[in-house]
Amino acid sequence: MNNRCESEEWLKQYQQMVSMMDTINTNDTPDTTAQDKPSQSADTSSAMIPDEETDLAVEALNQLNLGKRHLLVEDYSSAVMCLQESCQLFDQRFRIGAEECGEAYLYYGIALLELARLEDGLFDGVVHTKLADTETEDEEEEEADDEEEEEEAGNGKTEDKAEDKAEKSDDKKTDTEEDIEDSDEEKKKRLNAAKEADTESANVMQSSASADAPPECVASTSKGETSAAKDDDTEDEASNIEVAWEVLCLAKGVFEAFIEKNDNKLKLSETYQKLGEISIEWENNTNAIDLLNRCLTFRKEILSEDDRLIAETYYQLGIAHSFSSDIQNANNCFQSAIQVIETRIVNQKSRLATIPAEDLETTEKIKRELTQLESLLPEMRVKIEDSNDQMNNEKEGLQRQESE
Repeated sequence: MNNRCESEEWLKQYQQMVSMMDTINTNDTPDTTAQDKPSQSADTSSAMIPDEETDLAVEALNQLNLGKRHLLVEDYSSAVMCLQESCQLFDQRFRIGAEECGEAYLYYGIALLELARLEDGLFDGVVHTKLADTETEDEEEEEADDEEEEEEAGNGKTEDKAEDKAEKSDDKKTDTEEDIEDSDEEKKKRLNAAKEADTESANVMQSSASADAPPECVASTSKGETSAAKDDDTEDEASNIEVAWEVLCLAKGVFEAFIEKNDNKLKLSETYQKLGEISIEWENNTNAIDLLNRCLTFRKEILSEDDRLIAETYYQLGIAHSFSSDIQNANNCFQSAIQVIETRIVNQKSRLATIPAEDLETTEKIKRELTQLESLLPEMRVKIEDSNDQMNNEKEGLQRQESE
């Protein structure tokens, strides 16, 4: 926030300086030499300022692209750092909420949301330990089988084999301990990076978007309290997901203001999607349903009917309806998501049949997508089964109450 204040002050000083230069240049004086000097100085300043502004814009764009790459490889801490810097530079070069800032706000909000989700799962290290233990057990079983076979072939080498086994067992224990230590070190590094990103993000973007925000952009906790009603200490330590909400609301305002330009409709739909997902996290399901329906309207208008983004929105809508105990609408949304995926599979298989045999790259790409799509269907069908079970349990509960 300090950087934004400094940048705004710099712009005011720059505007005052240009105004003074114009006043000097318009004054008529008999000294032509003196008249030329201010003019030359003004020309020099005018030549320098655009260069500085160009450098800011270029660096902002570089940081934006770098942040996108970090997002792609799921390095969310680095993505947050780069995209935070990009937002600051865009704000400094243009202004807060300018059209040029929208994309940086969007990706910054997405990076913060993903980092928040990563933090929630940071201490699931038991999985790695269990995997290491499982690999060790498998190796021990294989060596035990080999030992039995060799003992049957010749009992004279039993003692040597036992010594070898002891040495290998010690080696495996050492390797496993080192792996666990490395895993712990990696988790600590990721946690520290996440905390640093959390602190800096909260300091930079905490208060920019909330003053005149529409109702759907008033951040609420799982208990329904607004962020404005929290204690001062809580506000000073805003979480990544809270800052993500504020930044995405900034992006939403930009894309809505310039909705007819470029691909802002698609970016606005993505913004609605992420805001809807955050609302689900906060158990504000009514707001989530409203935002996701807006997203769905834009995506169905812009994208093809078999686009995976449409299926994603239907799926999140189904979750929101399910949490609202609206089982019928939840099932309808899950079923719509399945239909989109099934249509996509059929279309991609048809496309695969028309691709030339020598185009291996496209062939492999489509095959990978088909594998991913087919793996999604069981999970979606399970969601429908869970919803039906929930509906049946509610009916049985009502019947018991009526009978009593």
